[in-house]
Amino acid sequence: MKLLLSLIFIVTFLVPSFVLAGSPTLEEYSQTLLNLKKTELLRLQSGEKGVEGYALFGSKPPAYLLTGDVWADQFMSTPSRIRVINKEIIFLQSLLAKLNQKTGDPTPVSNFVYPVADSHVYAYAYRNWNTSNLGKYENLGAGWHPGGGEKRAYLKFDLSNINPGSFEKATLKLFHIHTGGGNAVALGVHRVTSPWVEGNDTYHSGQNEKPAVDGEITWVNQPSFDPTPILGFNPGKGINKWIELDITSLVKAWLSGVPNHGLVIKAQGPLKGKPQSQYGFRSREFKQADKHPVLVLSNTSSNAHDNSVDVDGKITLEPDRIDDDLDTNDKPIRQTKKAAYAQYMAAYNKLTSLMSKGKGNSPAGQRAYQEFKKAKDLYEVMK
Repeated sequence: MKLLLSLIFIVTFLVPSFVLAGSPTLEEYSQTLLNLKKTELLRLQSGEKGVEGYALFGSKPPAYLLTGDVWADQFMSTPSRIRVINKEIIFLQSLLAKLNQKTGDPTPVSNFVYPVADSHVYAYAYRNWNTSNLGKYENLGAGWHPGGGEKRAYLKFDLSNINPGSFEKATLKLFHIHTGGGNAVALGVHRVTSPWVEGNDTYHSGQNEKPAVDGEITWVNQPSFDPTPILGFNPGKGINKWIELDITSLVKAWLSGVPNHGLVIKAQGPLKGKPQSQYGFRSREFKQADKHPVLVLSNTSSNAHDNSVDVDGKITLEPDRIDDDLDTNDKPIRQTKKAAYAQYMAAYNKLTSLMSKGKGNSPAGQRAYQEFKKAKDLYEVMK
């Protein structure tokens, strides 16, 4: 009965006002909206500005336009918009997990984290490759060439908004596009132990490369890394496929306080005398955002929905806990708190509905945002 009442609460306050009889179910609507949010996130990660009316000034908006509130700054700033979208994705995934629990669907809850920096370096001095920067190149390389030496790929992820208890498994996914020579040499993932800068240069086919700007990552300016790999793998000869790597232990270590300088993918074992084994992967700069590297944080347990849903640092998508949270002998106060919560959720739903239609920056979207802020503030006071 308690679960049924919880689901009735979700349907009553989270279904958009325009979802009527004969329209998509809450599950279908939530999944559609989740897909839209993921697509928007990929577009932002690829550097696009003004996506759906947000992030109008990209990654470097004028300081005077920023308020310090991500909900307001998302209209101007890509980092702020990405933070909000990540929270919205977690919210929607948790809602789907709650609904799937009712239907028995074991669909896992996943959070997708895209790199904030990636690059690769090459030891070969030909055309200054060892001193040039490839931070904006659309591909990443790793492996071994008997004439040119090693290639190493570096990636870095921002995990500052990730709850360590919100996932069970962390999977690094790389889209494999090239195997040069053969696959006699395996690769390994290592923890990077010092800072590095992605840089702003790229590869210029048939040209001598210019030296990197001071501080940018190159073969001769690499960060340090742990010599012991987290794991080893061999991409194989087949291409145009995803490589999936379980790096849960590394991600958990970062979230427990180990400095997060990213990871490096490099050739393993004694390399002298080995044949060419070079592997290529798409980078975060590749024009097709759905081929970018991604870190998938997943939770397949039956209680995945119990994790907090940090929409604004406070909300949890656990309506069946409301009576416990508002346990008081003062019934009018309890009912007022419930009403405030319901108003808060309804305002959030209205705002995200407009955002999903690309109307987040319209007059209606601005009004919905103000209503959301009022409802949020009231709920915070009532708590």
